[in-house]
Amino acid sequence: VLKRDFLSARKIESIGRNTTVEESVEVVRQISESCDFLNIFDIQLGEKRLCDVSWSLITQLNDFFGETDVESVDLNVTQRILRSTISSSRRKTAGQFTTPPPLADLLVRLTIGDARKTVMDPCCGTGTVVRKAYDLKQELGIDPRTANQEIWASDKFPYPVQVATLSMSDPELVSDPLQIFRSDVLDLETGSEIRLQDPDTGEEIDVNLPKIDYVVSNLPFVQFEDVADKDQLIEQVNSALSKFGEDPVDLSGRSDLYAYLPFYLWTLLSEEGKLGIILPNAWLGTKAGRTFRKELQRFFKIELI
Repeated sequence: VLKRDFLSARKIESIGRNTTVEESVEVVRQISESCDFLNIFDIQLGEKRLCDVSWSLITQLNDFFGETDVESVDLNVTQRILRSTISSSRRKTAGQFTTPPPLADLLVRLTIGDARKTVMDPCCGTGTVVRKAYDLKQELGIDPRTANQEIWASDKFPYPVQVATLSMSDPELVSDPLQIFRSDVLDLETGSEIRLQDPDTGEEIDVNLPKIDYVVSNLPFVQFEDVADKDQLIEQVNSALSKFGEDPVDLSGRSDLYAYLPFYLWTLLSEEGKLGIILPNAWLGTKAGRTFRKELQRFFKIELI
């Protein structure tokens, strides 16, 4: 995917069957220093401890990519392949479900009223939503660099952040840092320091998370039985709200994870900010759902469901 637009990415072809893991790590480090690919190439736990059989298979695959014109394949096709590589069992454990591009596009268009304002997906997964936001901004006449500066994305897990970075890759942004980073949504705070990488120098740069005008997201779905440390979760949400002088949220003890997140996301929004989210419809007709809707109406004006 990257070799289509970035010459430095072709350094990956220097890794062959006689290249050691340590030598390959150095090649990858050089690539990530020369471009804004740290989210993609950051070394993960255990990657330096691969057995000979695994490493042989990886280098053979790399040879195949070097000898085949894979980069000519349509970008939308390759991104669909990447999204499908996250196993369904892993997505279920993390509450992650891929957002179909037409649905992401609809949600972005329903939520964003002013294309020149900031947009964020704090549970970005494979980056489908933020890519649609980026495309919409360009469609409405905003230049790529400005559009990129107005888009933020984060996710708790490293692999979705890697794929989201690929989804946002654009040759127009080769010198601009992508504002995509790892973070638990409940650790996000307005003004908090976010560490990115300068694509020109490879050095780390610190930026501050601004007030967000539009939060657009397909929230993770984790059933209340599977929510770890629920008391701590409730405490985090209510602690964040207390800084605004708001009374605690009083949800049913049988509420799923997604039910708590809109109230925390409210703390990240600007005064006229808007939240566009995908939720399961189970809450519509349940007692816990009625409590959720009542609390939701205390913080938001619900425009449409």
